[in-house]
Amino acid sequence: MKSVQSPRRALCAIFVALALAGCAQQRIRDEATSHLREGNFEVAIQSLQSGVDQFPESALLRAGLTAARSEAITRLITQVSQARAQGQFDDADTGIRRGVALEPGNPRLLAYSLI
Repeated sequence: MKSVQSPRRALCAIFVALALAGCAQQRIRDEATSHLREGNFEVAIQSLQSGVDQFPESALLRAGLTAARSEAITRLITQVSQARAQGQFDDADTGIRRGVALEPGNPRLLAYSLI
């Protein structure tokens, strides 16, 4: 009977480990989403990048990282446009610097930095 229980225990242990890893990944994604909502783009992206480093096979975290970068850049460009339209050029420059730090080669941000 001992030989039957050992494989079952091993399978249970694997199942529990996978379930906990899935929970951890979802928690990372949820926290990053919260940071994005608050405009803490750098924290959100760093959190997701750390999650991808820890769980490289996670499609959830990789997709979240791609989406977070895209959303951050889009929102920063919107903020830059609004700040410039209101004559708040220092705020616009801050937004450009934040965006370039997140995605150095982004052509939309580089175009704004030339204006």
